[in-house]
Amino acid sequence: MSLKRQLFLLGLLTLILPWLALRYMGQVDHTLRQMRLSNLQELTENTRRLLLQNPVLIQRLQVRNQALPATFAPPAVADRLVDGYLTEWPAFNGQCALTVCQAQRFVALPTGVQAQWLSAKGADDTLYLAFRLSGFSPVLYQPQAASDAVILRFDDEQFKLQAARSGGGFVQRKTTAQGRWQRDYASEAFWRIDDSSGAITIEWQLPARLQNKAFSLSFASAQLGYALFASVNNQPMHWAFYEHAYVSHIAPLLGPEQRLMLFDARGYPFVEVGALALGYGLPSLGVGHSWLMRWYVYFFNKPAQPYHKPNVPMLAEQKEQQWLFNRIAPVARVTIPLGLDAHNQPLGWLIMDRQESRFDSLLAQVYSEFVLLCVAFAIVVVLVLVGFASLHSWRIRRLAASARRTLGEQGELSMHLIAQNFKASKSPDEIGQLSRSLSVLLMRLSRQQAYLRNLAAKLSHELRTPIAVIQSSLDNLCAQGLDDGQAQYVKRAGEGAKRLSRTLNAMSAANALEQSLEAVECERVDMRALLGDIVAAYQEVYAPQTIVAHISDEASTAQSGPWPLEGAPELLVQMFDKLIENACQFAADKTPIHFECTRIFDAHQGGECIRVSIRNIGPALPKGMEQQVFDSMVSVRAPTPSTHASESHSESEAVKPLHLGLGLYVARLICAFHQGSIRAFSEPYAQSENSDAPQSSHRLATVTFEVLLPIKQ
Repeated sequence: MSLKRQLFLLGLLTLILPWLALRYMGQVDHTLRQMRLSNLQELTENTRRLLLQNPVLIQRLQVRNQALPATFAPPAVADRLVDGYLTEWPAFNGQCALTVCQAQRFVALPTGVQAQWLSAKGADDTLYLAFRLSGFSPVLYQPQAASDAVILRFDDEQFKLQAARSGGGFVQRKTTAQGRWQRDYASEAFWRIDDSSGAITIEWQLPARLQNKAFSLSFASAQLGYALFASVNNQPMHWAFYEHAYVSHIAPLLGPEQRLMLFDARGYPFVEVGALALGYGLPSLGVGHSWLMRWYVYFFNKPAQPYHKPNVPMLAEQKEQQWLFNRIAPVARVTIPLGLDAHNQPLGWLIMDRQESRFDSLLAQVYSEFVLLCVAFAIVVVLVLVGFASLHSWRIRRLAASARRTLGEQGELSMHLIAQNFKASKSPDEIGQLSRSLSVLLMRLSRQQAYLRNLAAKLSHELRTPIAVIQSSLDNLCAQGLDDGQAQYVKRAGEGAKRLSRTLNAMSAANALEQSLEAVECERVDMRALLGDIVAAYQEVYAPQTIVAHISDEASTAQSGPWPLEGAPELLVQMFDKLIENACQFAADKTPIHFECTRIFDAHQGGECIRVSIRNIGPALPKGMEQQVFDSMVSVRAPTPSTHASESHSESEAVKPLHLGLGLYVARLICAFHQGSIRAFSEPYAQSENSDAPQSSHRLATVTFEVLLPIKQ
């Protein structure tokens, strides 16, 4: 992984700062919320004490608590139309915010029968009743026969609603004084029967004078043969409404963005004062509510519950503090009992809701700016680290590129290349120190390589005289006459001296060649004819070694045309001699050597080239040493003894061929002189069934030496 990526990943750790900022904001916000809840708790307690000092309100609340059983009639929808469709009764669908507003069931219903009813109070104190019944067949009104009817009884009068065959419904009224049923035109009702399901829906409007009277409600079914009661044992029930007359008693106690709700002991709403700015969903994109704050509120700071109407009653000693979620601003709620009656039961429940939208908006803005600053700081840190890493990566890459340019084509070092391509940095930091140290190291390596290149000439000069002395001494010993044992030792010493002499001669020849290349004059050579001649000579010199030759022309249509090359023919022949000699030394017994010559177009050379490939089967080149085989005095393979060595070689040399690692070095020098390239590589050798290659335990490979020489037209 590059330095830039490492520092970039390290810089990403700074992105933990926004997360820490959010966590810190959450802790601060939690503390502020607790403080605000405590403040609202004190305000609610003070309000409770003031309400307990209002005897009129407390007396009315006690009267409502004693009126049992009771049913709550919420405010009716304005401009209600009595048509039996129940479209203005959302409580039947469970959409009423208060539990006490939900539809009520008739008691002791038989299996399969559904019967619900609900009451409401209009703005003009008009009373409304709604019914939904199913599970039995309705029986319409007909004279002198039993039919279905809704019966509403008061202390001194009662009402009966029946369904007419013509549709709709009609109401009859009977008082204690009159004693008989009469049509009541002060009430309005509508009775509707669903043709598909047989369900009955009823709406009934009653006069306002009945709101203070206790009543009992029942439904007489002709099919069932008995009546369904709305209360246990058809006990009289009392109406419970919002007491708007007491709003003036509570309104002076409230501040802005507050709502106070008072419930009686049964959990029915008594009075509600004040209003809140409510909404649903995420905070709007208004002032102080940025997209970041929306994200923060939704994921980190959203209260556990959305805003809802309070559910009371609770236990007498229970108090509750909570935050409720809301799109505009969170709502703080405190619920406490108003007081206790003589039986230690709560008189009612006091609920105080408060919003502080301006404070929340300012807090959201502060939070947003704080998080944005943290994000901006983290981004700046990441960018600075990436820039820092990019700068140092560029310096290191430049240093590496400069070091690579100091190497020649064959990997050699020279003071000229170092001075031209490597400039030591003067920076005082570690990279500058590395650059200066690398410069010193390259210079020392260059001097060491120069010393090693001159070592052969020096050794040849220094050792030639001692070898001549040793050889003359051995010759003198042989002339004096020696017995067989002494003659054997003198013979071995002579062979060693000759071997050492050949080594010095080879080193001297390589060094002389390297120095003489500067004065060689080039001439135009036809490589096709030259290669044809030397291949024929090789086949005769190295017989019975099989040398398979193949000369082709891929780049030109003139198959028999010359291959012109500017060069020294004697040097080219010497290069191919070294390569074919190396191939014969390392070839496995009874394996051919392939000598392939092809005229091709090479994109790297930028023109037509002559490619000469000399391929033999033998020991593979060690991995990573393919280019080192062309260095001086380097031998990475053991020669393979051959039974068909050249007749010009001595018997001892045929058994142990002399391989000093100088032949390929000479071939590289000659190839570089002709501006060509040379390389070596090994490929796995797959031995066929008909092959004459020996079944050696050693793993054989196809070793190829490839020479590219550019053609100059």
